[in-house]
This record gives sequence, C-alpha cells and structure tokens, in this order.
Amino acid sequence: MLYILIGLLQRITFRLFFRHIHIANFNYIPNNKPVVIACNHPGAFMDPGLIGSIMRRPIYYTSRGDVFANPLARWFLTGLNIRPIYRLEEGFENLSKNFQTITDLTEILKNNGIVVIFSEGQSALDRRLRPLRKGTARIFMQIAREHELDIQLFASAITYTHKMNFRKSVLYSISRPLILKDYLTDFIRHPQHGYHTFLKELARRISENFVVVTHPECDELVDRHINYYCNTEKLSFIPVVIYNRKKLNALQDLSSRINTLFINDKICYAKLEENTDAYEAALAENKITDAGMVNNPLGFRDFLWLIPALPFSLAGCYFWGLPFIISKAIADKTVSRVDFYDSVNMNSLAIVYALLTFINNIILAFFIGWWSLLIWIIAPVFGECAFWTYDMLVRQFQVKKARRVKHYASILALRRKMEIGGQPINKYKAQ
Repeated sequence: MLYILIGLLQRITFRLFFRHIHIANFNYIPNNKPVVIACNHPGAFMDPGLIGSIMRRPIYYTSRGDVFANPLARWFLTGLNIRPIYRLEEGFENLSKNFQTITDLTEILKNNGIVVIFSEGQSALDRRLRPLRKGTARIFMQIAREHELDIQLFASAITYTHKMNFRKSVLYSISRPLILKDYLTDFIRHPQHGYHTFLKELARRISENFVVVTHPECDELVDRHINYYCNTEKLSFIPVVIYNRKKLNALQDLSSRINTLFINDKICYAKLEENTDAYEAALAENKITDAGMVNNPLGFRDFLWLIPALPFSLAGCYFWGLPFIISKAIADKTVSRVDFYDSVNMNSLAIVYALLTFINNIILAFFIGWWSLLIWIIAPVFGECAFWTYDMLVRQFQVKKARRVKHYASILALRRKMEIGGQPINKYKAQ
C-alpha cells in the first residue's frame, strides 16, 4: 500500500516538476521474463522515483545497507520495495545479511518481476559513468546460475538537462537486453574475467544511453550549450511524456562534438570557449537570458489559450505554488550537495502538496461530502495549467526584456558566431 500511494504521488509530482520526460525504448521491457535494470545514478533518490513512475508494474530496488540501520527507515524503505545490499564499507559483520536480500531478489525474479540496481554504487551529478561495482554481476549471475533463470539485464541511463533547475527536462533511455546465461560459461570458468567482460559491456551500454562528457574540463561548456538547445524548445502543455530519443540523440551529438574538439583541435575548442564566454558576459551585463534572445513574443493564438487557462492556473498556484515555495526553502536550507538538491526539492514538494490537499479535502467534506475526493484528480490538472502558464509568462517577460536591450542585434550575432565542430549553433535548434 505504501508503495502504491508514494508511487502515485511521485508520478503526479514528476509530471509537474519536469517540463518534459523523454523515454526511449520502453517497449524493450518484456512482461513474461525476469528483468534486471542497471542504471547510472546522477540524481540521488530522485532516480528510483523516476524509474518507478515510468514503469507500469511494481518494481524493486536495491540500496546500500547503511540506510537501513534505523528501524523506522527500514520499515519505510521496505514498504517502498527497496532491499539492502551490504558492502564491506558498511562492516564485515553485515555481509551475511546479503543472503536474505539475495533470497528476496530470487523470489522476485522467479515471478518475472523487475529489479533496479544503480551499478555505480553512489550518486554524483556529473556527465561521466563511474566504475561499476561488481555486485551487479556477482548477485545476478549467481541467481541465474543457481536457479536456471533466463534473466534479461537492461542497461539504462538518466540524463537531467540541468543540474539544479525547476521545470528542467529529464531523458531516460534503455538498451537492448544482455542475456545473462550467455555470459555464464565465461563466468564459471574464470569468475574475475567473467566479471570484467560483463561489466565492460554493461558500462558501454549504459554510456550509450546518456549524455557523456568525457573530460571534466568540458563540463561547463557542454552544460551551457545544452541550455542553449533547451531554450529553443517550444513550450507545450501536452504531452509531458515523450516516447522517443530525438532529444537525447541531439544532446549526445552536441556533447560528442565538444569532446572531440577538446581532444583533436585545441584552437577551435578555445575559440568556442571564448565566443561562449563573450556571449554569456553580454547576457549578464544586460541582465537578460538566452531564452529571451532566441524566442519570439507570445502571439494572438498563445493568448487565446492563456486567457481561459488563467482561472485554473490561479487554483493551481494555490495547490502547487505554495508547496513549491516551501519545498524550495527546505532544499535551500538543508542541502549542501548539488546532486541531492532537486531530490529534496521534488520530494518535499510532493509531501507538502499531499498534506495541503488532504487538509482541503477534509474541509470540503463538510460542505460537499464525498465529492471532495475529486480534489485529488482536479488539483494536478490545475497544477499543470499553473506551471504551463508560468513557463509562458516567464518566457514572455524574458523576450520582452531582451528586445528592449539596445545591443540586441549584436548580442544575437555573438550567439550565432558560436560553432561546434564546424557546425553553427543553429544546427542544434530543438525540433
């Protein structure tokens, strides 16, 4: 019951916190096979919630064992279908507890369930894959071997377009499956070689499904150009969930070109960096944004949608605006790590929203009885109206402010001057 309630709340909140959720190759997941999903881990405890909100059936997770030390935390995490994996760092005496976890995972897979494991072992919000822990191979190879299960392991990856940004987008992509029984012979003969071969292939497949920045020196430049790409996207009310990898392909191409420049052509890379810095400096000096530079003011057709949406948007501001202000204040005060910020923000938003809506539900029940339950259906719709209106009005403000700048044309020329690997930045205008 806890898993269902939290999962439903997260499903709603994710579709409001993110402007778009891009999902690629979701159809690869079978319904009649034991499935393991191995994923990168850029977003702390936002990542499992994201995958859970995408899947249409219950899934189970693994997490490091030390977070289960508190009895209340253990009850809560178990209720969310999370199982502990104890590592040597959590104490040698705890390793024997993994036998129970392996037993639980075996039963889940025997019933053709889905298990999600974050193979890097810990979260970090960068665009590189850290070395994969052997546990992914060791645990599931052992289960496949001892119980003769046809386990299909899917490499998957998450990309957040921005590190800390409300209404950013997220991209989740899945590879074709690795069939574990195909690796068992090598694993049985030479366990260490088997681990190495399997994990190398798994790392390659995970890396194919997110935006990789090979060199840390390129991080800031890639992030800026991802932002430029996203600023050209059209703001749409629906769909929030988009089932293709067009955007992922475009961002991977963009990142790959910058990585290639850094390796092969230092002069062109330095020129791109110089032009980007000049453009950013011009934006900062005039207190305008890139989104304001590259978009057009709202047209008559846009206002035809906005005006009737305003009453619903005002209601949405009550149900979601106030919780967002509170959740942001919580994140600002309590979070020091960048990769935890949006996790705390988003989950606090879900909790505060649920409490506020529950209180309103009770108050309305005195006046309209059971009809008050409709508030749980209506409030998310109002929230989507509010955030879409917010996006539109903010962009309108940014565009108007940019158009009033005296040197608008010359600043726009600076943007057009940027080239990535011989291709103008306009090549990366969102489709």
